[in-house]
Amino acid sequence: MNYSIIEIPNINGTLISNGTDGWYKIEINNTLFIDCGNYNVYISAFKLNHRIASIIIPITILERPTLINDKEKLNIIQENIYIGDMINFTFSYIDLQTNETIINLNNQTYQWKIYDPSGNFNQKWSK
Repeated sequence: MNYSIIEIPNINGTLISNGTDGWYKIEINNTLFIDCGNYNVYISAFKLNHRIASIIIPITILERPTLINDKEKLNIIQENIYIGDMINFTFSYIDLQTNETIINLNNQTYQWKIYDPSGNFNQKWSK
């Protein structure tokens, strides 16, 4: 028995027998999903001299509540940085379901915004 995620076909594999004839389990590494949301698992079963059977099972990947530097909301850091200056930003991530530190992150993003001396956002130079 094989499975694949319809929306992300490269997430696929083989179902594992749980020891009882006809019963299987599936283990999907949900860190392979870039976004939270609804997905469909396509499962197909085949055996020599039997008809191929398939089923689609909808699943939902939920957002995991996380603290970033002990805050639940977007963290805005305001620093004056001058050309040639070096600055280090350090972030800690806590999984609120397990209360454990999240390490070795694979997907990290930031947004760099530049403001003029009057405090106005300068879109031209922001990334």
